[in-house]
Amino acid sequence: MNDRRQATVAAPTPPAKSRHRCGCCCGNLHRQRQRHHPVGHSGTSLLEVLVSLLVLAVGLLGLAKWQVQGRHEADIARQRSEATRLAQEDLETARAYASVQAAAASGAPSFDALGSRTATSQAEASPNTEFTLQRQAPADAALPLKWPALSVAWADHQGGSQDLQLATALAAIDPAWSGALVVQNARQRTPGRGGRAPGLPPISVRKLGDGRSAFKPSSDATVAWVADTVTGQILSVCDNGIQAMQQVDDIPAALLTDCHDAPGQLLTGLLRWSLAVPPSLNAANDLPLALQMKVQTTGGPYPAAPVCVSEAKKLVRFNTAVGPTTVEVPLLAEPGFLGQGAWTALGERYVRYLCLVSPAGTPPSWSGRSTVLPQGWGIGTAATQYKVCRITTDLDGSGAIDHNDEHPSSYSAVDSLLSGQNFLVIRGDQGCPGAAAAGPTGALTPASSTVQHQP
Repeated sequence: MNDRRQATVAAPTPPAKSRHRCGCCCGNLHRQRQRHHPVGHSGTSLLEVLVSLLVLAVGLLGLAKWQVQGRHEADIARQRSEATRLAQEDLETARAYASVQAAAASGAPSFDALGSRTATSQAEASPNTEFTLQRQAPADAALPLKWPALSVAWADHQGGSQDLQLATALAAIDPAWSGALVVQNARQRTPGRGGRAPGLPPISVRKLGDGRSAFKPSSDATVAWVADTVTGQILSVCDNGIQAMQQVDDIPAALLTDCHDAPGQLLTGLLRWSLAVPPSLNAANDLPLALQMKVQTTGGPYPAAPVCVSEAKKLVRFNTAVGPTTVEVPLLAEPGFLGQGAWTALGERYVRYLCLVSPAGTPPSWSGRSTVLPQGWGIGTAATQYKVCRITTDLDGSGAIDHNDEHPSSYSAVDSLLSGQNFLVIRGDQGCPGAAAAGPTGALTPASSTVQHQP
């Protein structure tokens, strides 16, 4: 056993000649690889360098163009801010009139003198830019309003044409009443201008010069109602010799003094039709149907029964010397009704109603509910019938219809004029629509919605 261990340890090493032959083979292989892969030729070529430079140049060109465009947009933004400031400054100047009527010897600005204007200026923030301001201020023939519209135009640094438009409405309110909102409750009324008490509908009103104003409740009425110019309270009724379709300005003055006392409060509003499925409060311009309004009073006793007058109307627009004018006329009226050669119907059709309610008690007030009396059509829930929806508006944001002017189901202790008490008539098998956006005639607000009123 010991002899075998020694024999293993003493095994002879490979001959030196064998190791030398292996090394020669490896050396030859290494030299062959060097011949096929020479050192010093592993870098980038000239073509690759040129492509890299081209990509870099394109990127830098795009960056430069972006910087130029950004600077251009920044310049336009600065110029637009200056144009807005100039337009707002002109509007504030227009609002700062010292009187409604122009005084003969005074150079103070007045509402009546407000008109067109063209001016050029260079703002401090853009000394190299010339702004051209143009103002138009057409008057409204039906309301004591003017509609200033301003346009500011300029050329940017690249020669492009830029412009900005601003528009507003100015009411002919004596500056002496500028503090009225500070000292009065938000629901109280301030005196109106142009012979119209606040809250009266946009109908022709004739100022009598003694704190009273007269108007006809409808174009075919043979009576005129005389109201307090400040409060809108009805004072008397004139019903002697007044002709149907006679304009209030054409009524002889003597007929407007031959009146009898009839103290009362006005309840006014619109009725619109939407026969679409489903109905839409924002597109309620379908042809109105014949009707009468009724006010059923509660409590009392009242000195006289309520009197309601209704008339189908439409809005039309025509041009005058001061610009486009929009007015309300009877639904079937032609341009000759206002002495015009032509006008454009705006597609607004509705029924306007006015109710004269005689108050009772001390202080005088009335309570009750208004309803629609159809003529030639029926109220019900069938597809061939019609449903009356009451348009309500949460004016005070209380979350409830809890004031008379918000159009509740029934009125309570009404002691002043109520306007904007509007209705929507729909198909009987449809539901009253919900919230509505602002509308052109009816003073809708985003809080407006409808609830079923009849049946």
